[in-house]
Amino acid sequence: MVSKPILVVDDEPIVRESIKDWLKDAGYQVETAETGEEAGNDRETGLQRYDSGREIAWKNRD
Repeated sequence: MVSKPILVVDDEPIVRESIKDWLKDAGYQVETAETGEEAGNDRETGLQRYDSGREIAWKNRD
């Protein structure tokens, strides 16, 4: 399986790192950012954007 990159954005370090670890354990390539501004800098365009983990979970079920 080729893993797709995921960008995790959250201002709480513990939340950001926990989600990062969970996704890496699931086989994803993970990058993190603390703010939306940081996430927008030096990132590829065309990324799918989700506002919550629930949206990601539903997308992964498809």
